[in-house]
Amino acid sequence: MKNILITSTDLMMIQFLIPHVIYLSKNGYEVTIACSNVGNRMEEIKQKIGNKIGFREVRLCRKPLKLGNLKGYKDLKDLIENGNFDLIWTNEPVMGVMTRLAAIGERKKGCSVLYVAHGFHFYKGASWLKWALFCPIEKWMSRYTDQIITINEEDYRFAEKHFREANVVKYPGIGVDTTKFKSTSVYKKNKCDALGIPYDKTIFISVGELEKRKNHETTIQAFAKADMQDAILIICGVGSHEEKLRQMILNMNLLNKVYLLGYRHDIAELLSISDVFVFSTFQEGLSVALMEAMSNEILCAVSKIRGNVDLIEKGKGIYFNPNSVESCKEALLLAKEKIGKVSSILAYNKEKVQQFDLRYVRMRLLKTINILMD
Repeated sequence: MKNILITSTDLMMIQFLIPHVIYLSKNGYEVTIACSNVGNRMEEIKQKIGNKIGFREVRLCRKPLKLGNLKGYKDLKDLIENGNFDLIWTNEPVMGVMTRLAAIGERKKGCSVLYVAHGFHFYKGASWLKWALFCPIEKWMSRYTDQIITINEEDYRFAEKHFREANVVKYPGIGVDTTKFKSTSVYKKNKCDALGIPYDKTIFISVGELEKRKNHETTIQAFAKADMQDAILIICGVGSHEEKLRQMILNMNLLNKVYLLGYRHDIAELLSISDVFVFSTFQEGLSVALMEAMSNEILCAVSKIRGNVDLIEKGKGIYFNPNSVESCKEALLLAKEKIGKVSSILAYNKEKVQQFDLRYVRMRLLKTINILMD
């Protein structure tokens, strides 16, 4: 039985990778996962993976220049040197760099290294600092990588051109479970009553961590400026900006208009009672949240950025500038006007999402791993 090590933050693991971990384990591989604790989800991960999958914690944080990351590097090096792994699959910038550095010796002995770029931190429109910090590091680390998987067109074209020492391919994301939307049926009034929100309003929904890059501030300000008396905004997620957003909602007198619902396990049901999906994010690789909204046939108003434009084609949704509250406001008003009038577009988006389905991505990833370990 061949051994695989998969490394990521706990948030990446719990949100996106566990289905792949379990799938590999069920298909004849001995799998170990190593996670850094950035979201306090470690116990939840342990419960989901069970006893057949190995689990290790490594002392890394998301900030690349923290000296404490050297402890995480030592954790990874000890694990890799003693793990007898045939393949190492790593994710995310800091974890990806530290894992590949720790694996240099084992790679020379024949261990394959796979890196999945869920969205490079340098991209069109990113700050010069991000380009100066992340791009040279990723280019250097590509020489210690057998294969790089990218998940959007911009990242793929850049990596294929500049990271030539690794084999670069493009995948349709990390996978979205479209099947869970086929059986979702919920009565809007009952669901709204349970949430403590009005049911006789147009519902705008946004899903994503309450962090700077998700740009919920622009969504809230734009919603306030749009001044739609018969609409509410619900935001699902947790993060370091939660208190800031709550204060903003209070200061703008939006307590009965904008609702922070926290981390949710019922996104499918919330999407089914909502009318418009709003996504003001500054940076994405290929958003699962957006794919879930498309799968649920909701009109999408999204920031015009890498990843979002890979999913929402021109004319199949509404684009806006994430740096402009006014642009977002106009998008919200236009979306409200179009509710109920774009059924063919929503059906098209739902059909398109099928190419990103988790079952297809899992099988393709398994094939890639098999090839790398031949």
